[in-house]
Amino acid sequence: MTIKDLLPIYLRHLQVLGRSPYTIKGAKSGLRDLLTFLTEEQIEQLEELTSEVLADYQQDLAFRLTARGTRLCLRTCLLY
Repeated sequence: MTIKDLLPIYLRHLQVLGRSPYTIKGAKSGLRDLLTFLTEEQIEQLEELTSEVLADYQQDLAFRLTARGTRLCLRTCLLY
């Protein structure tokens, strides 16, 4: 099963847990962005997702600009 296949399962899990629609929408947006990064890095399987890959993604976020041309807030760039 690919990472892309797992995302709807995770989002459904959030819904079952009773998370707000806004939380789920935010998670979906963030995960879609992560999936784009992983696709560019040719990472499709969960087993390929390492701490180094996540650190690279976090660094990518740190230098990304919003539509307004400002940097993302620090909270956006942190992966828990």
